Amino acid sequence: MTSGLEPCISKGGREIEISKAGTEERERYWKYIRRTNFFQSRSLYNQFFSELAGELYYLKRGISVNLVLLGKWRSDSDFHMLWMIKSDPTLQFFLITRTLSDYLREGSMIITRMLPREETETFEKAGFSHFQTILLLEGSRQTVAPHLKFPSPFNIRGFRKGDIEEVLKLDHLAFGDFWKLDNWNLRHISGFCRLNNLLVAQHEDVLVGYCIAGVTEQMGFIQRLAVRPGFQRRGLGKALISRQLRWMRDLGVRMFFVNTQENNHVSQRLYHNMGFSISVTPRYIYKYLHGEEYRCW
Repeated sequence: MTSGLEPCISKGGREIEISKAGTEERERYWKYIRRTNFFQSRSLYNQFFSELAGELYYLKRGISVNLVLLGKWRSDSDFHMLWMIKSDPTLQFFLITRTLSDYLREGSMIITRMLPREETETFEKAGFSHFQTILLLEGSRQTVAPHLKFPSPFNIRGFRKGDIEEVLKLDHLAFGDFWKLDNWNLRHISGFCRLNNLLVAQHEDVLVGYCIAGVTEQMGFIQRLAVRPGFQRRGLGKALISRQLRWMRDLGVRMFFVNTQENNHVSQRLYHNMGFSISVTPRYIYKYLHGEEYRCW
């Protein structure tokens, strides 16, 4: 069942009406969302609504489809996220302001995905402010090379289905509350690229590290790296990345990419030591604390 928001009048005097999708509309709009490659499967898309309290808002004008996906940042987080905007650029501001005014409650915090600088202006206009700066690092086959020596007594192997709970526990130990993953986000990240590889490291019977990598065409991505506190600074992170680099190089990858927070100097040193360098343009996460009424004009 569809629920309509109160119409808004744009600068040009046009009435803009945005609707919140019910179950049937979510299914109907899957064919448009699938083309963005954001969700790897229909089941992950459907689980987004149940596990992250997701909502889909849409505005249909002629043959143009404009939509917004919002949901929790993590299943147990107080933060919310504007996961996707697919729209005509001239309508983006209206979609953001109108959907957030319906979705958010007083005192709620919402963040954006990583934005290039040129996309931040619309969010600043809507009342968002800077929250995090994310550095993008890159390297080529010539500059990034896997290390051949691996630390012992660690055993690095492929992920097994039964590892998921231990991987999540490890992730929560390695990352602060904001960045730690939940089950849905782990599944989302580990299947995001065309080809994906998840490695875990064990010490005796304890899982002490893991690394997710993905390949799309000739580009390779280090998507997640975590080492259990107490086992850090022993070469395990470098060993996990090296194994992933070897996997990606064997697939013909020519460029490698990874991102990290601007204030995460430990990760930056690790990646620099492995041949990555900071690319020209960082990305930005913006936030909005809902407390004032949005204006629409």
